Amino acid sequence: MLRQTENGEVRGRARIAPDGGVHLSVSVVEDGEERQLGPEVRPDGLRAGSGAPVRLRFAGVADPSSGTTTWKLKGWPATAAEPDGWTLQVDDATPSLQGAGAAGLRMYVGRSVTVPSVTLAVDDVLVVAADASTGEADPVIAGAGDIATCGSSGAEKTAALLDDIPGTVMAVGDLADEDGTPAQFRDCYDPTWGRFRDRTLPVPGNRDHGTKGAAGYFDYWGAQAAGPGGWQAVDLGTWRVYALNAECDVVDCGPDSAQMTWRTADLAANPRACSMVLMHEPRVTSGPHARSGTSSRCGRHSSGRAWSWSSPATSTAMSGSCRWGRTWGSMRPPAPSSSWRAPAAVAAWSTWGAARGAWRATARRWAC
Repeated sequence: MLRQTENGEVRGRARIAPDGGVHLSVSVVEDGEERQLGPEVRPDGLRAGSGAPVRLRFAGVADPSSGTTTWKLKGWPATAAEPDGWTLQVDDATPSLQGAGAAGLRMYVGRSVTVPSVTLAVDDVLVVAADASTGEADPVIAGAGDIATCGSSGAEKTAALLDDIPGTVMAVGDLADEDGTPAQFRDCYDPTWGRFRDRTLPVPGNRDHGTKGAAGYFDYWGAQAAGPGGWQAVDLGTWRVYALNAECDVVDCGPDSAQMTWRTADLAANPRACSMVLMHEPRVTSGPHARSGTSSRCGRHSSGRAWSWSSPATSTAMSGSCRWGRTWGSMRPPAPSSSWRAPAAVAAWSTWGAARGAWRATARRWAC
C-alpha cells in the first residue's frame, strides 16, 4: 500500500515470508532512494496464503504545525475482528512528502523466490478520509435481519458478503428460524454468521421469542445480548447506536417501561448529533407482506409504541422482519400536530432476499 506525491512515496509494506508469516513495515522513497521508518514487525499468528486472507489498514495523520505525519499500519486475519491498536506507528518529517497525494497498491516478487508463479488476489480496496485527529477511518456497520434457516443457502450467501466488509455486524432479529431454539442457533446460525460473533450487535425478533423467554437467543449471545431485556447502546465513532427489543407482545413498550426509562436516561446522559436505532420491526413496508395484505404482522408492534422510542433524537433506523430491502427518506408520524423528526433513512434487509437471489450488497454513508 502506498501514498504517492510528485516527490516520492510513503509505503506501508506487508512482506510475506516463505512460511506465510506477514511482516509489516513503513518506508519512504525520495529521489529514488528508499528509507525504512522504524522496525519491521511480525504480528503473532498473522499468516497469509491460499484460503488464509488477511486485512491491512494504513493511515496517516498530519500535524501541519510541526510538519510531521504519523503513519500507522496494522494487519489481522480476515476471519477475525479488527484489533483496536496499531501494529506499527512511526513519524516522518520529510518536507517533500507532506503534501497531498494519491493512494494505490503495488506487488512485487523478491529475487529469492523460485516458484514458477505467484498470485496475489485483492478482493476489496477502500480509501477513506480519516479523522484528522486520530487517523481512524469512519466506522462501518453492516448486516441484515431474518438471517438463518436450516436447509437454506441464504445465510451462507450473505455471510460471504460480510467476509469482505470490516466493522460492526448488525443482526436485527429473527436470527434463527423458525423458533430461535438453542439447536437452531447452533445448527443454522452459528455455522454461517457465527464467524462474526465477536463483532456483532444483535437484537431479538419475534421468531427468536418463539422459544419461551427467547432462551436460545440469550443463551447463544450471553453478555452480548444485554439480557434479560435485550436492549443496549454502544458508541460507533461519533454515533450512538441503540439496539432495542421491539417485540411488544413479550416486552413492555409503554412510556414508563424499563426499556423506555433507560432509553430516555441514556439519551440525556449521552447526547449526540446523530444516533441510530436497530430494531426488528420496521415502521412501514412496501414488500410482499404489504402486497399480500399481511402487513399487520410485519411491523405491527413498531407502528405505535416501539417507534415512539425514536422520537426525537434518531437520525437513522435499521430494521428487518419484512424480508424486503428498501431505504426510505424522512418519515413522520400519523399525527400532523406532532413535531417529531423521524429517521432520515430506514432500511429493512433480510437474508431471505439472498436465498431468492435478490440480495444486493449496498453501502451508504451518513455524515455526522
